[in-house]
Amino acid sequence: MAKYSSYDELDDQPRKSKPGNRPKRASLLGFLAVLIGMVAIGLTQRDKINQVMNERGWPYSGFLYQVKDYHVEPYHVAAAGAGIAVLALLLRRMTGRTRMGWPVLALLLSAGAAGTWRYQNSPRDPGTPERWVQDHVVDKVAGWLNKAPDAPQPAIAPATQPSGEQTVSTPADPTPTPPVTPATPPATRPSNNIFGL
Repeated sequence: MAKYSSYDELDDQPRKSKPGNRPKRASLLGFLAVLIGMVAIGLTQRDKINQVMNERGWPYSGFLYQVKDYHVEPYHVAAAGAGIAVLALLLRRMTGRTRMGWPVLALLLSAGAAGTWRYQNSPRDPGTPERWVQDHVVDKVAGWLNKAPDAPQPAIAPATQPSGEQTVSTPADPTPTPPVTPATPPATRPSNNIFGL
């Protein structure tokens, strides 16, 4: 059997393509998982989305919170997206017919949605992971984005001489202003150019 492995089964012509170099297609399950991950990220911001929908008069904003008897939780949606992404990766491993880009992106989106929801709805007591994220990530990024303007320089205090007399030192003006001379328009001769040049 190994003797004829480089030939097709139905004829004696050499095989045209190697089995390992077969073109792979995008994973549809992975793409579905990406969509579910994006919905999970949207649910973490559902209060803002609900406010915008109510301002514009769009219907169905209640589905962001409850669908019939099911109370919508971003954790559940993120877990569903991650589960479908893992299933897509397992199918890729078994069949080798799909690429892994969409499933990996779906895992990242689902993990980001779950982490964001946990951070938003957990107490930030000292010693908790949420407090560490608040101190070391959120506050630093907010400081970079909202840099305060440079504080003005404090006034110089008067210096005291050893004899007890006070001398006031004033800072020198770093940019002296030149004397102002009256500006006289230069004498110009009339031009024949229609554009005034």
